[in-house]
Amino acid sequence: MNTKQSASLLASFSDEMAGLVESAGESVFSVAARRRFPASGFAIADNLMITADHVIEQEDNILVGNAADNFSASLVGRDPQHDLALLKVEHIRMKPLTPASEPARVGSLTLALARPGRTIQASLGVLSSSGEWSFRREKGTRAILRAEVSAYPGFSGGPLIDVNGAVLGLNTSAISMGGLATLSMAFLQGAIDQLKTYGHVRQGYLGVRFQVVELGSEQVKLLAREQKTGLLVSGIEENSPAAKGKLQVGDILIGLGGEVVYSIETLQAILSGDRIGKVTSIELLRGGSVQMLEVEIGER
Repeated sequence: MNTKQSASLLASFSDEMAGLVESAGESVFSVAARRRFPASGFAIADNLMITADHVIEQEDNILVGNAADNFSASLVGRDPQHDLALLKVEHIRMKPLTPASEPARVGSLTLALARPGRTIQASLGVLSSSGEWSFRREKGTRAILRAEVSAYPGFSGGPLIDVNGAVLGLNTSAISMGGLATLSMAFLQGAIDQLKTYGHVRQGYLGVRFQVVELGSEQVKLLAREQKTGLLVSGIEENSPAAKGKLQVGDILIGLGGEVVYSIETLQAILSGDRIGKVTSIELLRGGSVQMLEVEIGER
């Protein structure tokens, strides 16, 4: 390939990237809900957009804007744990971004988009990692993405898109030590659905105080599986689901609903909103044996 052909290919690639930013940018808005620099958000329906929860410092008088105008928005719901806020936008029909149909591959090109002002901004970078967010486990999903993009002011709440213009997730600076992290759409979808319905993300509740403990060799033998830790029950709230289910101080919780519990984070993830009100099996160690109880999960 000669120099002229290489230049032609680069020019073609550059034009395609610019066109992609222009097209996807129609779905990206500024979000003014704090005193300092505006952040970004993007449309997921013709009247709904998502942004990062940490940029919503005022729940009233929220303004979102595109290249031409500003529009009033109201807060439908928010979830600080996911750093997610859902806004309903008045007086405009937005063009929603389409979620990517396949998980992003490490090494693929991505674009971080933002509109902290009137003009669209973009940063191109390779997807460098895809894995689980250490604060929460979502079974079967890749929760967090990291792309080698620049974290300019106002990029939180904007989308990370692939080269086809499909949205991979929501960018945020709140959970990373410098730079941007991207919460994948697969990870966020359940929270978005709950915000639409309830205005918050429902969380299951047992009413127990726990501390993580290492299991002894004899306890591990009883389980017949690779599990090194469990949750020691150190306190039980009166009239809580745990109390009604006959849990006792000194029990070691090792499973719930057929899933292994080895940390407080895994328990929180298992206690998702869809378990609320359902009778769920609890596996525990008590008096040198494995026992099973049934508890109706409450709501916090």
